[in-house]
Amino acid sequence: MRPARCRRGCTELLRRGLPAICLETQHVRAALHAQRNKTDRADALGIAHIMRTGWFWRAHIKTAPCYRLRLLLTHRRNLKRNCSISRMRSGTR
Repeated sequence: MRPARCRRGCTELLRRGLPAICLETQHVRAALHAQRNKTDRADALGIAHIMRTGWFWRAHIKTAPCYRLRLLLTHRRNLKRNCSISRMRSGTR
């Protein structure tokens, strides 16, 4: 899963008391890169093999407040950028 979906899915599964692990996508991609046939079934078998052998890295799942803070900082950066662009445009007239 992509990180955002993984966070929502894993937190919901953990909240319900079910076991869930979010894998590091780059590591899984590198492990599956040597596959001959690139199909969904082959990917599923490859991921199952990684899980069976324990050869995986857990992805760090950030908390909801961390995501919110990052969103606020991104909005702040965009507002500052837009403000400085507006100042430059108004100064050239």
